[in-house]
Amino acid sequence: MMEEIRIKIRNGVFEPAAYFPEYGGLARIGCTRSEAKTFKTLATSYLDTLTDKAHSTRVSYERALKGYWYPAFGDKAINVIRASDVHAVLKLLQPKNRNNVLIPCRQTFEFAVAEKDIDESPIGTVKNAKVQKVFPDPFDIDEANAIIADLRAHAGEIVGDYFEFAFFSGLRVSEQIALEWRDLDLRRGLLRVERTRVWGKNKNTTKTHHPRDLELLERAAAVLQRQRARTELAGGAIFHNPTTGMPWADEQVQRRYFEAAVKRLEIRYRAQKQTRHTFATVCLMAGANPAWVARQLGHSSSKMFFEVYSRWIEGADKGLERGKVEAWIAPQLGSRRKLKR
Repeated sequence: MMEEIRIKIRNGVFEPAAYFPEYGGLARIGCTRSEAKTFKTLATSYLDTLTDKAHSTRVSYERALKGYWYPAFGDKAINVIRASDVHAVLKLLQPKNRNNVLIPCRQTFEFAVAEKDIDESPIGTVKNAKVQKVFPDPFDIDEANAIIADLRAHAGEIVGDYFEFAFFSGLRVSEQIALEWRDLDLRRGLLRVERTRVWGKNKNTTKTHHPRDLELLERAAAVLQRQRARTELAGGAIFHNPTTGMPWADEQVQRRYFEAAVKRLEIRYRAQKQTRHTFATVCLMAGANPAWVARQLGHSSSKMFFEVYSRWIEGADKGLERGKVEAWIAPQLGSRRKLKR
């Protein structure tokens, strides 16, 4: 900061009130107290501009600001905050959480630059942490069936059906809880997936912003047949929380059911989102065309699908592709032997 002040003094742009707003001698040297806005004031204005963001995004940004940045320097003038102040908050956070928490902080400073409250962001050099990529860790089919049976026994048929559908449809949690009866074409065995629900708010788009028609496997279709007697007459959401009788707001309650079942069965823990990966790998190991599986899952690109599931794609043919190569090579070897004779 001293070096920064020296540079500004040399260039004739130093404003004492911006750096020492509480200094009692400002008036004596012809300066007024700094009128710089606080970080919290600018962050609040920045949040008001996020009208094009999803509700869940706005809420997560607001939580990060209230949980980390306001306590640290919310009442400080925006022009006196330094990169070191930001690093002091970030140093105790895990990489993924660190990156998420940093987003609204960084964007608040960028907003302040755009509003000409500061000349440049003090955290331009604060980079995201490297996060280890997480690959699928699916359950095998026996584990999936055991979890479904355990949930039926301990949490009831409705919860058991909910997770049977999750295992055999491959939907994201946010997609499954947003399903409505108008999305179902039971005669053709198709289900339109075109919206999500996050933190109790519906969003008229999927994660990839592309609707898709899911071809229902028999076990998933059977769940919907049983579900008709429970919720179809009321219309609206297909899956309801059996305790409240209302549509699921998010994934928190289901997660507790799921974790309890995994613990009771003494299965190695994996999160409930692995139901989606289980569906994908079961399809691949059964020999389904990877392009079809990618469409079922709603992947935005086949390239990403092949990167994520290459291990199961390579093992799905059970030696069929190798057999084709061997069948072609064998006659060639026979021809060469005949020529040598």
